[in-house]
Amino acid sequence: MAKARVKLQKSDYSEEMEILSNRYILMNGDKYEVSQIKLDNPISGTVYGALLNYKGSLEALKGKVDHPPYNEPPKGPILYIKPRNTFSFFKSSSPSNRRT
Repeated sequence: MAKARVKLQKSDYSEEMEILSNRYILMNGDKYEVSQIKLDNPISGTVYGALLNYKGSLEALKGKVDHPPYNEPPKGPILYIKPRNTFSFFKSSSPSNRRT
């Protein structure tokens, strides 16, 4: 059996569980159907991303970075912080900033 760590909604800590099948898990000695469990996003803290960390990414901009406000291509990857609204939990929809 495979083991995993999960964070349940309304819990501050992650817990270990056993995966019995693609539909059932064993947690704290009790068997649950996966659809009964409300999982939370396991990420805490700050998540960073990198832009232009592949050579082809910069080439795809086709010289747009040679003009103001940048005037030249970056010398290395660009780091950024992922906003909180990009995180979502299991079986939830992702929030959007678009107005409909």
